Amino acid sequence: MHTQTVGRAWGRESETAFASAFAEIALVLGVAPSTSDSRVGEAVDLARRLPVTLAALCAGELTLSKAKVILEETVNLDAGQCARLEPELVALGSGRTPGNLRRMTRTRVERIDAEAVRKRTERARIERRVQLCPEGDGRYALRAYLPAEEAIAVFGVIDTLAHANRVAGDDAGIDALRADALVDLILNPGTQSRVKYEMRVLVPFGTLLGTEDTPGHVPGQGPIPAEVTRLLAADSTWRRLLTDPDTGTALDLGADRYQPSDRLAEYIRTRDQTCRFPGCRRSAWRTDLDHTIAFDFGGRTIRLNLQAACRRHHRINTYPAGPPPRTPTAP
Repeated sequence: MHTQTVGRAWGRESETAFASAFAEIALVLGVAPSTSDSRVGEAVDLARRLPVTLAALCAGELTLSKAKVILEETVNLDAGQCARLEPELVALGSGRTPGNLRRMTRTRVERIDAEAVRKRTERARIERRVQLCPEGDGRYALRAYLPAEEAIAVFGVIDTLAHANRVAGDDAGIDALRADALVDLILNPGTQSRVKYEMRVLVPFGTLLGTEDTPGHVPGQGPIPAEVTRLLAADSTWRRLLTDPDTGTALDLGADRYQPSDRLAEYIRTRDQTCRFPGCRRSAWRTDLDHTIAFDFGGRTIRLNLQAACRRHHRINTYPAGPPPRTPTAP
């Protein structure tokens, strides 16, 4: 459960107020906004739907991981179904692993809700996603969350190609060959046209020339080794910022307009790299440009008064306690 879901329970206009409160909690906990959203959402959901589970958790009779299992597996049940099933699920949690509890909970949920499997499948499809996560040592994890039938089919294609490419005497294990197959399928699609994309990597000029080995930096992700940076540069189109970042020459033209120029927008996003809200890692190229001092209150459209802010945190900055009340219309 996320901020918007909690806010809608009390009305759509309260969403921004809830988002602001969630953002403050993230700052106090020192965690990413998404992590804070998840924790608060789980707490609210437990308090609303599963009071017996919450009481067992508070009393130390149920671990947090097991409480989350019950929370996740009953998400599609209505209040009456939860009330009937919850005491049994809490009792099942004693002496069982979270995995065993999940299997037993799922069986019981499907017994009282014949549509549970279909609902779970629909939810998985809605929540499908691919994530890029830095792992260190020059490696990234590419995680795909897909509906079961699609994930199994994709893995099947990768696995088949990996085995087909296996050569006698090659020391590479099947896991490495699967990774090679995935890369080949996406980046070297044969006769099919390769999808073009724009990669943004901040690179010291000396690294590009090979006179130094300062790492490059992927905005919102982290550093990458100089050698890897040069490999990316060999197959990429590079863009320079030709304006002077110290004097602001040409960048701050049009300071009295709300919308920044393309050149100024490019500079701000390159400077900030991510949303400026603490802990938010949304790429600056997927954000709004927010006036620190609101434009309506005299803030100018200049470098010192602009920052990258994702849509959620842009709204929080604009309406920290929620949107202004609506002005009644004349009958």
